[in-house]
Amino acid sequence: GNTLYTKMVAKAQAVLGQSAVNQSKGLIWGQGESDRSGSIDTLYPPAFSAMIAQLRSDLSLPNLPVMLIGPEPDDQNSHQGLFIETQENLDQDSGHATAIPAVHYVERPSGYLSTDGTHPVAEGHRIAGRRAGQRFIDLGYLS
Repeated sequence: GNTLYTKMVAKAQAVLGQSAVNQSKGLIWGQGESDRSGSIDTLYPPAFSAMIAQLRSDLSLPNLPVMLIGPEPDDQNSHQGLFIETQENLDQDSGHATAIPAVHYVERPSGYLSTDGTHPVAEGHRIAGRRAGQRFIDLGYLS
C-alpha cells in the first residue's frame, strides 16, 4: 500500500536491512489533532495499541519502546483535555486498563501554540523531541 504507515515501515525496514549493526532504539510518536472527538477515549486506545503491535511485528521488534508525545496543552478545543488524558492513560505506568507495555507518555510544553490555535511552533516541537530523547535515556533504552 501507499499509506503513511506502510511508508514508515518500508523506510525503517530499508535502514535496518542496510547493515547488521543498524538498530531501531524506539519510536517517537506525536498524534495529529484531527483525531480529537468526544469518543477519543474509546476509539483511540485500541487503534493505537493495534498499530503499535503491528509495527512491533512488522519490524520484528516485540519490545520496541514508544515515546508518545502529547498534544499541545494550550489548545482550546473542547476535546483537548480528553485527548491528553486518553494519551496519558496509554503510558505503561499509568495503571489504566488501556496502558501499553513500553509506551511512555511525554508531556508537551505549554506556551508554544502557533497562531492557528492548534499546532505547536517549531521550538515547541524541538523541546518535545528533546524531552522524548531524554526519557529514552532516563529509562535506559539508549546505551
